[in-house]
Amino acid sequence: MKANRLTLLLLLFLVAADFPSQVVIKTHDHHQMSITVEVADTPKSRELGLMYRRALAEDRGMLFLFSQPVQDSFWMKNTFIPLDLLFINSAGQVVDLIEQATPLSEKLLTPSHPYTSVLEVQGGFSKKFHVQSGDQVMLRGDRGGRR
Repeated sequence: MKANRLTLLLLLFLVAADFPSQVVIKTHDHHQMSITVEVADTPKSRELGLMYRRALAEDRGMLFLFSQPVQDSFWMKNTFIPLDLLFINSAGQVVDLIEQATPLSEKLLTPSHPYTSVLEVQGGFSKKFHVQSGDQVMLRGDRGGRR
């Protein structure tokens, strides 16, 4: 009986836990890579973003989701690591990117086109993997590591 309760508790914990989502990037030159992302889909989580992080693995990132197209600016205030920002439209296409955003900068980073999501990855990722405007980004699954 006690084992059944523990099993039930563990199952409930796993169902309630936030599992990271996977984003797949398909580049113009037929490279494909998968990134494990935390999802920022509330005003509070989008405001916090990757602030205060001291490291970000090459295969990790944060995906900011918006319910409608926006053209808001980002900044690097309280962000200690350089980042590449991929601005993505509702069709999953990269419409703009900002490479190697300067840590701790309060300069506003404004894309040239409206977007519905932004993928933040380690600075230099776009150059290393040949990511550019027009490439496709797909969210695999609808659950994400929420922040």
